[in-house]
Amino acid sequence: MIRPGDAYPPDGRPERGPLADSFLRELARPVPAPDMTRSIMGRLGYMRVSPAVARRHRRQAWARRGLLVVALAATTLMGLETRRQGPDVRRPEGPTVPGAFGSDLQEHQERFSRTIQMIRGLAPAVPATPEAAPEPPAEDDPFPAIEESIDRSAVGPMRWV
Repeated sequence: MIRPGDAYPPDGRPERGPLADSFLRELARPVPAPDMTRSIMGRLGYMRVSPAVARRHRRQAWARRGLLVVALAATTLMGLETRRQGPDVRRPEGPTVPGAFGSDLQEHQERFSRTIQMIRGLAPAVPATPEAAPEPPAEDDPFPAIEESIDRSAVGPMRWV
């Protein structure tokens, strides 16, 4: 055995002891081991598979790709909607078409309500009890057959609901 500071033998290799010789002999002797080639190559993808398994794997791969595309599209749409509703979005300066339409309808409704109130204000007051209401003579009634369905509380040529 060579120790630090010892010189090497003339051939340049250190001497081996009996333990090193027995270890090398054990390493050189073949040892039976199970053949793992098929399982290792199968895991690496180099083994032949049945057509049914190959179809199933292809379908699974396309399903994963499709789900990825759907997820990306949903994420993009949600991001665009969030950006559209955010504080940095430019808002229209003037009235928009729906706003103008709603405003116009509201203005006309108010004007119509004022006109109806003015007409009702011009009509004479109607008595509160039906007994005190004046009954028109029967000869002036153009529709004698439907007498009970006519509302006689309105005054004037029109009947307001």
